[in-house]
Amino acid sequence: MKKKFLHAALAVVIGAGLTGCLKDSSPADEVVGTSGEVDVYVVGVSDDQAVYWKNGEMEELETWGDLKWSYATAIAVSGEDIYIVGNCTDPNYDSHAVYWKNGRLTRLPEVSEGNNDPDSYAAAIAVSGSDVYIAGYDGDDAVYWKNGKRTALPVESSANAACAIAVSGNDVYVSGYDGDDAVYWKNGRKTALPRESEDAVADAIAVSGSDIHISGREADGDYEYYVVYWRNGKKTRLSKTPVEMSGTAIAISGSDVYIAGADGDDAVYWKNGRETKLPCKPGEWASADAITVYGNDVYVAGSDGYNPVYWKNGEIEKLGNADEDYYGIAVVPRRQSNQ
Repeated sequence: MKKKFLHAALAVVIGAGLTGCLKDSSPADEVVGTSGEVDVYVVGVSDDQAVYWKNGEMEELETWGDLKWSYATAIAVSGEDIYIVGNCTDPNYDSHAVYWKNGRLTRLPEVSEGNNDPDSYAAAIAVSGSDVYIAGYDGDDAVYWKNGKRTALPVESSANAACAIAVSGNDVYVSGYDGDDAVYWKNGRKTALPRESEDAVADAIAVSGSDIHISGREADGDYEYYVVYWRNGKKTRLSKTPVEMSGTAIAISGSDVYIAGADGDDAVYWKNGRETKLPCKPGEWASADAITVYGNDVYVAGSDGYNPVYWKNGEIEKLGNADEDYYGIAVVPRRQSNQ
């Protein structure tokens, strides 16, 4: 796996309305539920199998052929369609980027087979109208796929990856890293984000109006990572203590900016820079790796020790056991069929 491209760093949140790009049409035989009626989706892995949980109930995702092990990294829900991205590993331990639409698996085009780095990896997803955008890497290339068509992004280092993606109007924004730099690309044009240390990565990106919001991590001289946030390129450090292996996620709701991550061994999120510690078992480490906002409610997916959980407004909900893990979360209105 590529440098800095950690599972925890892939908890990219794509929820209804967060990036302004998910279209949500309601069929005539359905009614959208009230603000209190929602479905909560969390994606991840259980016993080496890609899964998702809907309102706490787990469903396995299909694999096929020589693709033996799998895990899901991110989710988007648009109308009646559920899009999940992830990866399947073959018997040679090579990773292949895939996505599922309503449970049906599709392998993404890759050129990495036969290269020095044969892996491809799907990390994040955004849906805009009928278009599906997926970010990740393929061999030595940071890439994104639009409706299955692969686009390589310009890089200077073979240590690179696209970690997150957002769409605003006709513009496609991708964040990630290139060598030691945290970077983002707008329509393929790369911008390096300011850093004051040895190493940085841009884990997540959201666009609101003319503002570009990016969360990530920056290493100090001892290669201990801290959570940071860039708004239009201006950097702010958020965490007080090193965050070990944890990544970050970001959501925008109105004028409020929410960032999930860790501060030391604590799972936390920041609202407009103000930190909230999430409850966990005493003496356990915890991390918050995905976040979405629905109405007045804040949903965070993460771990409490080795157990996957999510928090709604700070109240914890256990999802599975220690052999299971999580990567993304989405919350959408619940639909009820007219009878």
